[in-house]
Formats: sequence, C-alpha cells, structure tokens
Amino acid sequence: MRNTTVTITASEEDQKILDQHWEKAGIGNDYIFSCVMRKEGIFLQLMQRIFPELHLSKVEKHSPQMTFYGPAGSKSVRYDVYSEIDGRVFDVEMQLATRKNEPKRTRYYQCLMDEQVLHQGEDYARLPDSYVVMISPQDLFHQGRHMYRFRNYEQTDRNLELRDGTTKVFLNTTGKGNDILPELKNFLNLINGDEPADEFCEEVEKEVWATKQDAETRRNFMDFEYAKMLAEIDAREKGHREGMEQGLEEGRKEGWEEGRKEGRKEGRKEGRKEARLEMAASLIRDEILTLSDASSRFSLSEKEISDWIRKNG
Repeated sequence: MRNTTVTITASEEDQKILDQHWEKAGIGNDYIFSCVMRKEGIFLQLMQRIFPELHLSKVEKHSPQMTFYGPAGSKSVRYDVYSEIDGRVFDVEMQLATRKNEPKRTRYYQCLMDEQVLHQGEDYARLPDSYVVMISPQDLFHQGRHMYRFRNYEQTDRNLELRDGTTKVFLNTTGKGNDILPELKNFLNLINGDEPADEFCEEVEKEVWATKQDAETRRNFMDFEYAKMLAEIDAREKGHREGMEQGLEEGRKEGWEEGRKEGRKEGRKEGRKEARLEMAASLIRDEILTLSDASSRFSLSEKEISDWIRKNG
C-alpha cells in the first residue's frame, strides 16, 4: 500500500526516533499486538495456549484497544485486547517496560471488567470468571518462571479457595525451564525476536507484516508512540520541577546571563506543552482518545485542551 506522510507535529530528531520504533516494532509492541489480535482466530489460539485447561472454543465478543470508563471522576482504562470467550472475560496486556505497579494495575483492570458486565439489579452470581493476562520481558517476581498465576486462597489453608472467579496471569518472556507448554514458549520466544517455531507463530508473523503495510496503521502507530514519548518527557519534567525552579533562582542570583539560559529552558518547556496540546487535539479529532483520556495521558486539564481546540480549530 502507498505510504502517506505522518500527520503529527514532531521535531526532525523525534521523527527519526519514531521511524526507528516503526521499523523495529514487532508482536512485542503493544500497538502492533493489539492490531494483530484483532483477528479473533489468532487471539483464540493464543488463549488456548495460555489456558489449555479451559478448552476455549468460541469468541463471543472481541474488542482490541477498548476503553472502559468507571464512575465520574475515576480513572478510565484502555485494554490492549478485551474478549469474551465461552462465557468468560479476558483482558490481555502487552507491556515491554515495567511500571512497578502491575499487581495493583491488574486489580483495577479486573474491577472495571466486573463493572461493565454486571448491570443494575443483577445478582453477583452472574459475574463471569475473569482473567487478566500481562505479558512482559520482565520477571516481576524474580523466580525465573515463564508463568505466574494468582488466585485468592485462605491465608492459613491453601486448599481453601475463595472461588470468586478471578485469575491474574503474568507471563515472563525471559523465563527459564520447562514450566509451560512448548507451544506457549514458542510464542514468548517470538516476542523476544526468535524465528517462528510453529505454524501459529508463522501466522502471527505474517499478520505483523500485513499490519505494517497499512498506511493508516502506520499513522496511528506514530500518533500512539509520539503521545507516549511526550508523556514520558512530561513525567521527567515534572519529576525535576523542583530542581529546575531552584536552578532558576540560582541563575537570578548569579547574573543575567545564567538567568537567560534558564529562561531558554522554560521556553522549551512551554514549547513542549504546546506540542502536547496539539497532539491531544489531533488524537481527539481522530477519535483515538476521548477528552478525558487525553487530559490524563498528557497531564493537561480538559479546559486547557478544549480552549486550545476552540482557538486553533
């Protein structure tokens, strides 16, 4: 398919970084993973490899990149892949970098899943079994295993299970040993960059290739990656804000020249904020993010974004 120019505002240096991300992106990239897993058949095969004991057979609802909203003022969640299979609900997340909040993150994700499926007046018994799966090259629990599966048990009697229907699974692509089925290990190795070791992995690789031929997918990928880049920049700036303010004060004391240097730093900061506003507005117009999601992702108030959109169209 004919390539199109990426319609985001990025510096030449940032654009080179984004191009490199696109060239290297494989099934381990969360956006590419979501695109590939749009194919219900591929996703079902992956779930069958992770949960062979469930004998999964029929996908009833399937929504990659699905956003769930809780009560007003609460944090919304965008699932990489949300699916309902044989009366059970699944969320699968691809996460290359640890945020050190994964256990509580899975708790919140599972909570919102319950809120979506149980309607007012319905009995709690109607809640389906739910599974949150997080795939990462990080060994979050430092036991060297490929898979960690958590359910709720009585603290003094491990044979007594709460049976609330919740399961949290953490897959570590860099695990050691033979603690999982070879078919699942083949997929984890594919994420690590190994060659496809079976027909399913070959099918996944073909779908990755097909996905990356689509110009619209490339544009959305660039928007998605640039949004993350800006959010990371903003987080670093926020973490160093006190140091920057102290530097400004020292600059004033040391003289006009040093103050001017700090002023340039502040100018660059304002420029980054303008870029975040422009990116947020673009993603809202393209219906990739809601106003609430954009506000949270870019650390901007909804009023700032709305005012920018009204002013700039």
